[in-house]
Amino acid sequence: MKEKSEIGLEGLLRRNRKSEMTCSLILLLLLMWTGAAVQQVLKGKVIDAETESPVWLATVWVVNTNRGVETDSTGNFSIIINNEKELQISLVGYATKKINLAKVNTNQFLIITLEPGIIIDHPYVISAPRIPVTLNTPAPVMKMYPEDLQRDDNLMIAPALNRIPGVYMQNGTLSTNRISIRGIGSRSLFSTAKIRTYLDEIPVTNGVGETSLEDIDLSLLSEVEIYKGPTASVYGAGLGGLIHLKSLNYEANLPSSASTQFQMGSFGLVRNVTTLNLNNNKARLDLNYNKTHSNGWRDNNEYDREGFTALSKLNIIKNGITTLLANYTHVKGFIPSSLNKNDFENNPERAAFIWKNINGFEEYDKILAGLSHQQSFNKIKNTTSLFTTWRNAYEPRPFGILDENSLAFGARTRLDYNNPINAITYSLGGEVFSEHYDWQNYQIRSDATKDTLLQDNKEQRFYYNVFAEAEWRLDSWTLNAGVNINQTNYNLEDRFLKDGNDLSGEYNFKTILSPRIGLVYRPKDNINVYGTVSHGFSPPTLEETLTPSGAINTDIQPEQGWNFEIGSRGHHVFNKLSYEITFYTMQIKDLLVARRTDIGQFVGVNAGKTVHNGIEAYLHYDIFNNKILQTFVGYTFADYNFKDFIDGDNDYSGNKLTGTSPHIASAGLDFNESRTGLYSNITFQFTDIIPLNDANSLYSNAYKLLNSKIGWHKNLGTKWNFNIYTGINNILDEKYASMLQINALGPAFRYYYPGLPRNFYGGAMLKFLF
Repeated sequence: MKEKSEIGLEGLLRRNRKSEMTCSLILLLLLMWTGAAVQQVLKGKVIDAETESPVWLATVWVVNTNRGVETDSTGNFSIIINNEKELQISLVGYATKKINLAKVNTNQFLIITLEPGIIIDHPYVISAPRIPVTLNTPAPVMKMYPEDLQRDDNLMIAPALNRIPGVYMQNGTLSTNRISIRGIGSRSLFSTAKIRTYLDEIPVTNGVGETSLEDIDLSLLSEVEIYKGPTASVYGAGLGGLIHLKSLNYEANLPSSASTQFQMGSFGLVRNVTTLNLNNNKARLDLNYNKTHSNGWRDNNEYDREGFTALSKLNIIKNGITTLLANYTHVKGFIPSSLNKNDFENNPERAAFIWKNINGFEEYDKILAGLSHQQSFNKIKNTTSLFTTWRNAYEPRPFGILDENSLAFGARTRLDYNNPINAITYSLGGEVFSEHYDWQNYQIRSDATKDTLLQDNKEQRFYYNVFAEAEWRLDSWTLNAGVNINQTNYNLEDRFLKDGNDLSGEYNFKTILSPRIGLVYRPKDNINVYGTVSHGFSPPTLEETLTPSGAINTDIQPEQGWNFEIGSRGHHVFNKLSYEITFYTMQIKDLLVARRTDIGQFVGVNAGKTVHNGIEAYLHYDIFNNKILQTFVGYTFADYNFKDFIDGDNDYSGNKLTGTSPHIASAGLDFNESRTGLYSNITFQFTDIIPLNDANSLYSNAYKLLNSKIGWHKNLGTKWNFNIYTGINNILDEKYASMLQINALGPAFRYYYPGLPRNFYGGAMLKFLF
């Protein structure tokens, strides 16, 4: 009995253990089923609201949890949700977006758009130029945001542009500059030419391809995109590339604000910027008044600029944004002009005698205005703009007084189709531009007033562009192709017939077809390799089409060229390191040469061919991966040569391209501690020797510039914030030429515009939120 009883007890215990195991297994399965019922994997794609390109490295975070992921290079993400209510998507350079999960179908693939915008919480974060977060562009494109532009003295965009490999901006004065990209534009005499510039969808470039970038105050901008080489088909396929300025973006529910900024500096610098920003969930209005005065370092160098801008963005039509822009600028800048080598080295403060003798200056009023509307229809978006510019200028010069008046009108439309599921994008559009330009040239009296009329001309400048682009994305490959068709016409009416010569005429350039094709391969999500082949052109100015007698020379042709390049960009080391490197060659024919015939007189000729071979590299490293301490290095190697260049009796074939440096390097270290509000930076730029004439018989000296800025930003409660800063430019007190007048003639050979010596500035800004 005892044995049977023990066996029965053991059996009972064994049965109990089995029951426990069964119950445990059932309970475990129940818990897993319950968790599966609660958990859900949400999948989607984040795209740029303007370009509809995938946004890479955007943070997707489930609010009030520790779950967050980053989008891959195609913009895709997947994340677990457990009945949470809100999703937040953010990335530097974009407005943060929150999504109410209760109002979307979480079982479907989500398409989330991010609007480009400025950083609100820390507006004084200092950062080097950004390599774009979207990696599908088969071209070297870099972006700058307000914090990039404000890291210098807030006067000029030149220091920021000169940190971008392949770009070089020279400044003779605050109103005289020349920008070259990959050597294109380096032979322009006194202005920026052959590089197209737009403010949003409004051309800043005039009808003959010249740009006055200094007319747009830096405080108006939310972003600057730089396309190097003829890669921007939708904006004219210019040989030099594109500078795309973007105004402040509409963003719903931002607080309204008012701010004032005051700055003083060396050589009598006084600057004030006052802004009023009114914002609600349907509209944004920005009013900006800015005034800058400088006594100048040199004789006859005083400068005044005053500007007022009204910018409104309205979201009153569903899925649409309407933009209204009006910008007025008044400038009066005295002209010290360039110096010969002796004066440059021994008396750089002086002005050129012929300009000082008459107190020569340039004064003008300018209005830039436009109306633009962007409308989205599911997968289709249309952007249409109407714009106008007006300019009235007066310039007493040693060789005569130039009186100018121009009025331009234009329109632009672009239709974009994007299917993010199938990864296909198409763009189609056109632009038309017409400019009426009147100018008179007078003899100048000893008191610098008008004397006898010498020339009276009316010019009509007209062009149209038709463009198309397409992009196909498949797995790790992206194919991008585009084409631009341009027709340009100049008409000259000679209204000065007292001399018996009527030089009126018309010139229609041949229609130019500029194709482009590029391919991107992504071996990893954070790296791409790209190659592109593109064609570009630069029409001559009307003045370059004139013969020495003033008649139109119908033999003049636009410069044209092909660009071939390969490159790579990406992020490494937990996204602390970003890089871009590109190798290119550009072959240009029908090189336009401004041949000097007298003081202030030039004639254009097609003189040959040039070859532009180069390497551009850029590295940015976030040392602690928290944006407190960052460093960057940029480098440009430029081997630009005349391939076939005969100018009159001179054969310059094989010589270096005038006005370009073979080596330009930049570097910087940025510090920003958001808890204390302290920020600072130090930047360095090296520019190698530059040939001053086509014969390469003279070169400017190499130079290096070291600048630094330090500041403190503090929130005063929830309504006020305060920023104070000071800086030093040219710490080493380097003697250098900030701009060069290439191929100078005459006994003086005035090649050099002296750069500023060591100089200081400081300022403060107060902002109120309401």
